[in-house]
Amino acid sequence: MDHMIVKELDKLKLIFNKSLGGAVAVFGEMLSRQVTVTTPVIKVIEFSDLSYIFGGSNKIVSAIYSAYTGEGACRGEMKSLSGRMLLTFKIESAYEMVAILTEGLEVPLDRLDEMTNSIFSEIGNVFCTSFLSSLANAAGVKLRPDVPSVINYKATSILEFVKHKMVDIKSPVLLMQTALSSDGHTVEGNFMLIPDDVNAISIFLANMH
Repeated sequence: MDHMIVKELDKLKLIFNKSLGGAVAVFGEMLSRQVTVTTPVIKVIEFSDLSYIFGGSNKIVSAIYSAYTGEGACRGEMKSLSGRMLLTFKIESAYEMVAILTEGLEVPLDRLDEMTNSIFSEIGNVFCTSFLSSLANAAGVKLRPDVPSVINYKATSILEFVKHKMVDIKSPVLLMQTALSSDGHTVEGNFMLIPDDVNAISIFLANMH
């Protein structure tokens, strides 16, 4: 792994912890209830190692995918920023999260999948937008998310989808593993930020405040 990434990991953790906290706060407002989050485990890994995170490439997971674009200053020069975000949950956790959101509502069985995808898409939109906003403020850059997509499928197929979207397969993956809790329910999740350019990390750190 690139020596610069390992050396600066502690600084990245500060940015990502703050950004995750901001996203969770907005998520709690969406739920109209208090949401707590465990201190995330943050790692910088290679894309090829992601399948191990899911405990096997044939595991069915629920994922929210979104791309982002933006710009930031590096050594006095504006640079373009772009990349991918992937938020994943075990499929059982995804349905539990939706059950919390639809508590007290009667949902026809023939509309359950449709409503689940709609709610999960909104969760992804709120989380990704809030995370990028907090990251942009902490790192002194501008970041804009695309409309997220919901994918419920085998982990290997989801990773292949993301791989084909990447600009450089050697780009680092910034992985956060955490758990969200609310009213006795706990949902474990993985959040991945995949910059198109390894230099994006230097830009995030250059103007950190």
